[in-house]
Amino acid sequence: MLSRRAGPFALVVICVAMGSVGQICMKAGLGGDEIALDASPLRFAANVLPFLIRPLVMAGIGLYVVSTGLWLLVLRWLPLNIAFPMVSLGYVFVVLLSAFVLHEPVRWLFALPGLSCIVLGVSLIGLGRVEEKGNGEPRPLANPSGNRPAERSVR
Repeated sequence: MLSRRAGPFALVVICVAMGSVGQICMKAGLGGDEIALDASPLRFAANVLPFLIRPLVMAGIGLYVVSTGLWLLVLRWLPLNIAFPMVSLGYVFVVLLSAFVLHEPVRWLFALPGLSCIVLGVSLIGLGRVEEKGNGEPRPLANPSGNRPAERSVR
């Protein structure tokens, strides 16, 4: 079972992975076909609609919807300044998935150092969250000043 501290971070990774797989599904669902651009918004919508109902495109959109629902839980548990930078892990996942699933060319000489910088940056931001109470439970970081919020009295 995941600890209270690791659970939100695991959920972030799940959300980001689902979004990344959704991207791969949508790209694969297009199948290399071109979407005709048109000056008329109605014609453009008519040109896009057949692509939206393709199974892989629909699966990708579905993954986005589920990921967004789970993201609401992440936002409840983690401060936005910790959670949102972790979305950049999607860049790492998408590069790897596009190379190994879609067989798109990747210039690894440049990609690996760039992806490593992303992972290092996200790790450093996540490690900044590791403030705990004496009993091992994570301390809420809702008040960034470190001061205790004033208690409200009920009359």
